[in-house]
Amino acid sequence: MLDDPSGPCGRCANCVGKPLVDVGVDAGYVDRAQAYLAKQEIWIEPRKQKPAGVSLSLPSLERGRALSVYGEVPLGQLVHDGKYVTGRFDDQLLDASVRLIQSWLGNDRIDWLTSVPDRVRGGLVESFAQRLAERLGVPYELTIARTGKGRPQKEMENSALQARNAIDKFTSTGQCGGSVLLVDDIIDSGWTTTVIADLLRKNGAETVIPFGLAHAGQG
Repeated sequence: MLDDPSGPCGRCANCVGKPLVDVGVDAGYVDRAQAYLAKQEIWIEPRKQKPAGVSLSLPSLERGRALSVYGEVPLGQLVHDGKYVTGRFDDQLLDASVRLIQSWLGNDRIDWLTSVPDRVRGGLVESFAQRLAERLGVPYELTIARTGKGRPQKEMENSALQARNAIDKFTSTGQCGGSVLLVDDIIDSGWTTTVIADLLRKNGAETVIPFGLAHAGQG
């Protein structure tokens, strides 16, 4: 038979109803930690080698930047929430993107801005890219379209399949020129931006600079 349960001891955390030690985190420390993480330089390196049998002119991209590491607090978490929870990228991401791009590229290296096309016209990435272009004071043009073919890149098992899948998924819809900033939400293998940059270059763009809200392939 079990012993009768004893009464409250009045000393442990369960009995007193609060932690016995201070578990709070100073708000200033949190702000400093978030500012530090937000300033980390995350580079997007251009693809320089192509799989056998793939028709691409490499490198098609300049070296680019990502704003955050996907899922990491604070900005990478906002990317996740915008994509999968709220359906809109927060103004904090827009403000941070403007600051990064202006400090990195200045005001005269970008002639216009485009984005990786969404599955639905006017979707998440396109709407963010339009807001970003307005803040940067440059035109936004969508000169790439989805073909309706291909599968999600995350389903591809290796780099060669990712490259071929991206080629199947996108096509050019018009001529372009000058220096263009190519915006995507989450960059992983880099083949999507590489293929789109190749299409832009073949249709007149002089330079294509990638920018991602988050990098999923870099910790």
